Amino acid sequence: MVSDNQNFNRRFGSLAWGAFFILLGVSALLRLPNGTNLFGIGIILLALNAARALNGLRVCGFTLTLGVIALGLGAMDLLRAFNIVTTNVPTLPILLIAIGAMWLARGLRRS
Repeated sequence: MVSDNQNFNRRFGSLAWGAFFILLGVSALLRLPNGTNLFGIGIILLALNAARALNGLRVCGFTLTLGVIALGLGAMDLLRAFNIVTTNVPTLPILLIAIGAMWLARGLRRS
């Protein structure tokens, strides 16, 4: 039998996936500035974990960390797109390296 916690967790996951695909579709249709997708993904992942926490569910450290990274890198890209910040930080490689490092650390902890 599926517990209420599992139902809530599944529902929150479905809502997050729905928001993710809507974000990608709107971004493709409207040609939003660079960084919009990363920033939006960060918000979605942080909102997912906030919903989990507010309903007494365990927060997922991986998606929480990924959300913070995506939000920060997306914000940097958006600031660059509007010429507020002029530094040239390669956000996608940094994001990929961070994800890989998190998975490696997670795998090493379980060993």
